Formats: sequence, C-alpha cells, structure tokens
Amino acid sequence: MSDTRKKKKSYVGLIVFIWVFFIAAIAAFCTLLYINRETLAEDLGFTEKTTYTVNSDEKINSLISVYFKALAEADQESLKSCVTVPQQFDNMTTVEGRSKVITDYSDINCYYMPGPEQDSYIVFTVMNITISGVASKPLDIYKPIHIVKSGDGYLIDNSAQSQELQDYINQLTLEKDIQDLYRMVKTDQDSKAASDPSFAEFMNKLNN
Repeated sequence: MSDTRKKKKSYVGLIVFIWVFFIAAIAAFCTLLYINRETLAEDLGFTEKTTYTVNSDEKINSLISVYFKALAEADQESLKSCVTVPQQFDNMTTVEGRSKVITDYSDINCYYMPGPEQDSYIVFTVMNITISGVASKPLDIYKPIHIVKSGDGYLIDNSAQSQELQDYINQLTLEKDIQDLYRMVKTDQDSKAASDPSFAEFMNKLNN
C-alpha cells in the first residue's frame, strides 16, 4: 500500500513538473515574440514603411523655404545664397517671369531620400502654390532637389547634373511611395480644376 502511494505521488509530481515546464516554455516564447514584434510584423508584411522621411532636417527645411520665398519674390541675393552655383542667377529674366505667375509657395513639405554621396539628399518638395489670377491654391511637386553638405550647413546643388546623378534620381522617382506623391498632387489638381474655372483655364493654357 505504501509503495502504491509513493508511485501515485511520483506520478503526480511528474505531471506537475511537465505542466510547469510547458507553461514556462509558452511564457518564454510569448516574451520572445513581444520583443521581436516589429521585426516579425515587417517580415509578414503587416507594416508599411516609406523610403523617405518627411521634414526630417530643420536646417534643410529652412534652406528650401528661403529658396522658394526667393523664387516667388525674384530675390536674387537670397537665391544666390542657397545654391552651389550662384552665377546661375546672374540673369534673373526667367525667375522674374515665373514670379509673376507663381506668386507664393506655402505649406511646404520636404520628402527626404538618401543622396548618392555621404551627407547628401534628394528632396521631393510638395507645396501649395498661389497662381496669379487663380482662386484656388493647388498642390504642386517641385523637381527633385539635390542637397549637398557645405561647411557647417547645406546648399542646393544647381550645377549641371552628371548622367550618373540623373539616373540615380530617376530610379528614386520610380519608387512606389514617391509615385504616390505625384498621384496625390495630380488628384488634387484635377479636383481643383473641376471646381475652380480659373485654375482649369490656367491648366488648359499650360498644356496647350
């Protein structure tokens, strides 16, 4: 009888040990999943990350804001201070003509992608533009801007682009999320044209 009780106790002890081990293993597995939840979600496609960052450098944002303000006002001195080749603005005829049409740039957002060199960026800039004689302020996306390191700050690289740089920018432009930016701008412009006859007329003149 004593041996039987001992066997039952041993059996019960073994069962308890197995359950404790099993529960501990599940707890450890769940902890591991929690710690690695972001990586796991990415691997399974549950998160969506963009290839760009938005307004991520205050100094560059400020540089681009100054540049667009200078374009709108045909401010030669400010334009020259923003670029790597200031001589490009010795003749202001084109800028002055543009500033009579697009008189302001507002709500500027900069979408940063890594540049081909260290400490350089390709920036896609989306903003609302004020057009002379047009009631609405449609979205617009500016040509990709190459930003390069200069001393303690940055400048807009307005030099002639090499074929390698053009190819690099073209490749970035084809990224899905950058194409989404272009589609966003196009959708906004189509919507504004449908509701604003003055903008529709402007777009017709621009496309003809």
